[in-house]
Amino acid sequence: MDIGVYNFPETGFRVRNLVHLFRFQRRQSKDVLYHITGDVHYASLVLPGKRTVLTMHDLNFMHRYRGWRLHLIRLFYLYLPVWKKNTLVAISENTKLEFVNFTGCDPERIKVIPDPVNQIIQHVDREFDQHEPQILFVGSTPNKNLDRVAQALRGIHCRLEIIGRPKDHQKALLKSNGVKTIIRSGLTDEEMAAAYSNADIVLFPSLYEGFGLPVIEGFKAGRAVITSNISPMKDVAKGAACLVDPKDIASIHEGVNLVINNSVYREELIEKAAEVVTLYSPEIIAKRYLDIYEKMMECF
Repeated sequence: MDIGVYNFPETGFRVRNLVHLFRFQRRQSKDVLYHITGDVHYASLVLPGKRTVLTMHDLNFMHRYRGWRLHLIRLFYLYLPVWKKNTLVAISENTKLEFVNFTGCDPERIKVIPDPVNQIIQHVDREFDQHEPQILFVGSTPNKNLDRVAQALRGIHCRLEIIGRPKDHQKALLKSNGVKTIIRSGLTDEEMAAAYSNADIVLFPSLYEGFGLPVIEGFKAGRAVITSNISPMKDVAKGAACLVDPKDIASIHEGVNLVINNSVYREELIEKAAEVVTLYSPEIIAKRYLDIYEKMMECF
């Protein structure tokens, strides 16, 4: 099967993007399948529905907008893809449920296929730093929950490595709670893999995700993971992570202390995670998409 990649000339919702895509699509043969994999659901407007797969990563945009912008986003990112009869894929049961709730789409139309784990990340043995463990925290947007983490780590002797761009008030909150921090952003895949390898714990108590890749990336690196006791994070973890209430500072604090101080529990998590992460291998995920492509081609 030949595979090609088409990238829009501009980011965001642009009519120019649709014009370019329409011209591109008109030059293709009639037996080409299309797969929309980015946050450009509106691309389905100019693609043939019966030959198009749309993967929905999350519906966070539905929580960011209000008024006429929300109605516009709902039309072009949710309702029109349903109307065009695209083959719909959600990366988690939680994303599927949100899509159904927002559109009234028949749940049977939506298949759930998770994201694969990045194979650049490798399991690297590392002696746990009991004295001052390094905790990896990925992201700095409001849903990542950094404000509560800053307060939850008060009194815990650790180093917090943040991959992102914290706001000034978050930096001040970290400082006032005595949290040692390392802040980096714009990392390459290789640098990100090294960040996982250099960590003792991956802390990811997010308030909202479409999937929660840092959970399985932490598993892949062989690190103990602490994440939220809500979907989809708890579903992705499948019992191999320490689950905490992301809205409860005390719960996050207790979870971090438990993983640091209970070596038996920590090793049990890592052992379970090594089994769970195999479910997210690129080979397995690719095979599930290939099955979809083959069934679609049978209808040509």
